[in-house]
Amino acid sequence: MGLTLVLLHGFRPELLVWPWNPFAPLVWQVVLVLLLWSVSCEDWACLPWLVGIGSLSVQMYVGYLPFFGCGLVLAGLVARMARWRSGGAPDRSWGPTGTTFGWALVVLTFVWLPVGIDLVAGDHNLVRVARYFVGGGSEPVAAPVGSMWGAGMLSRHLSPWGPWSGGAEEFVFGSVTPGWLGWLIAMLAGLAVLSVVAHRRRDLVVRALGVTALAQILVGVAAASRVEPPVFAYLVVWMLPLTMFSWIALLWSAWRLFVEPALVAATSRSRRSTAAIGVVLSVGLCTTVLVGHAWLAPRAPR
Repeated sequence: MGLTLVLLHGFRPELLVWPWNPFAPLVWQVVLVLLLWSVSCEDWACLPWLVGIGSLSVQMYVGYLPFFGCGLVLAGLVARMARWRSGGAPDRSWGPTGTTFGWALVVLTFVWLPVGIDLVAGDHNLVRVARYFVGGGSEPVAAPVGSMWGAGMLSRHLSPWGPWSGGAEEFVFGSVTPGWLGWLIAMLAGLAVLSVVAHRRRDLVVRALGVTALAQILVGVAAASRVEPPVFAYLVVWMLPLTMFSWIALLWSAWRLFVEPALVAATSRSRRSTAAIGVVLSVGLCTTVLVGHAWLAPRAPR
């Protein structure tokens, strides 16, 4: 919740009210990555929500497809690997219940029904999207920016004072510029180390969080490298919630592995402290949104 406050500050009010496709799933992407983490921890009740929110995000803006698709596959693999017994035989009881799977199927059918109708009796938009990504469409397009440019853009966003926390986006001739690769390398190294420590301590929750965050970052680098210039800011706006989730994974994993055990051993008031902090952050979250002219009357869409 604390980092959500920072992210909302970085979004700026107008991003949440402008009717522009890339902006619509921004807050949902935070929920999406948390749901991916939950499913990788075998919290199967989250599966229908994951299918619904992920599908709607992809339909709003196709740029969210690799994050949802790769994340869903990885979540299943991580959960499956956690269930393998020491002898190598999988647990046959693994997987969602029939009711949960049924609800997920109902949600999936309901959300994609309009797309199916469009394929049969509409403009066949899904076919046109597929043709564009397979063959580049009917019009010539510029070559993508490449992996180094994409990694540099994401690295600059991953800094603590990047655009996700309210820092200014940097442009050259209207195109988002890359930054120093050190933040990306540091984030990947930190998450990798924490995941290894969690694996050795058999903390499957922290390990699942680290693997999920690492995969989302790598998918982000691949997606950014495929953007065609000029790189307008709305084309990489998904980096803002991705950065916030990466910091959640890094900070919470470090807290869980090193700080929380010492606090629990030292005091029995951990639940009271957590509740108090939650109340304070809830008030701060509501205050950020409801107080101030910028949030109550954001700028009109351009």
